[in-house]
Amino acid sequence: PMDAVAAPGGAADVAVEVAAAAKRRRRNYFEYDEVTEIPTETYNEYIQNRNNITRTEASDYYVMLPHFSINLPKYTTTFTDLCPELCQVLLDTAAVAERRRQLASEEAEAKAAAEEAAEAAAA
Repeated sequence: PMDAVAAPGGAADVAVEVAAAAKRRRRNYFEYDEVTEIPTETYNEYIQNRNNITRTEASDYYVMLPHFSINLPKYTTTFTDLCPELCQVLLDTAAVAERRRQLASEEAEAKAAAEEAAEAAAA
């Protein structure tokens, strides 16, 4: 009995073939949509007058942002409700940046003067 099952063309192969034959094929169903077309006149009318297809604003989304703070007279910012300590930090950083720019320009002038002196001494 084991030889019959394992051998090609045996009972096992016959059972598989019977199961495959019993399986039904499914029908393929196709759904067709209607072709939707916009008439050329209507299309051109919408293109020429965009107000027909654009919604008007139903709500006013305008938000007033005060841009001036007494604590920050030289800055334009949306964060005008900063505490005085933070405002002072911003003002101090402007002063530090100004000092850095001044020192950098003084260094550049000193370097240029040293190079001119070295060239004059070499000549």
